[in-house]
Amino acid sequence: ADSRYTGQAADMCATAEVVPHRDSFPSYFEGIAALCKEHGVRRLGFESASLTYDQYSKVNGALRNIDFIAAESMGESVRMVKSAEEISKIERACDLADRALERLLPSLVPGISELDAARELEYWMAKEGSENISFPTIIAFGARTSLPHAIPQRDVFLKKGNLILIDYGACFGGYHSDTTRTFVCGAATAEQRERYAVVLEAHKRGAALLLAGNKGSVPHDAALSVMEVAGYPKGKGGFMHGLGHGVGLEINELPFM
Repeated sequence: ADSRYTGQAADMCATAEVVPHRDSFPSYFEGIAALCKEHGVRRLGFESASLTYDQYSKVNGALRNIDFIAAESMGESVRMVKSAEEISKIERACDLADRALERLLPSLVPGISELDAARELEYWMAKEGSENISFPTIIAFGARTSLPHAIPQRDVFLKKGNLILIDYGACFGGYHSDTTRTFVCGAATAEQRERYAVVLEAHKRGAALLLAGNKGSVPHDAALSVMEVAGYPKGKGGFMHGLGHGVGLEINELPFM
């Protein structure tokens, strides 16, 4: 750990020894090489999706007679199965997010901007006990709800009849939640109700197949089939990506659907 964070790292990683680097200590890549030599390490794995090219080059250059190899999904696979304590923390993060959304709903009236709504939701998450936001909060109104990862705008204001897309998450004990909700400002049109009903049925069909032993493609394909039969095929104008993903210490974790 960076020498500025050794105390914090010791609190967060209670079962690990914290080795400082930076400033008066050796660099991180020199420290890694020294630890490998001390413990007789001959093969060292790294998470290729997390290590930058610069970091890889420096660590690999410091190692002597050690195979530095990509350990694809090793850590992610271990983290995929949660303990009871981890599940409890994720449930708490979900609950904090739900309560914050309930606090926000009375403010979703014509005239509020996307950015003001997003900041208010983040405020209520903090008030309810969230340690942080899981990811940049997404709130979009009207035609902009077609952007799955829309950035809230200060000059886009809610109007009566608009669809409202909210995608957000809270954190508790280092664990993340990820919630997406859709609303209509005022009375929904027949078309809005029809499309909502299709998505709801797809959701139900997929959720019913979240069973031990099923591959992630099983609930995904079931939900996709509902959308396709209703006239919303995969791609532009229909189902845009995978059905879902796991959450945990990171916002996107195995399993992926």
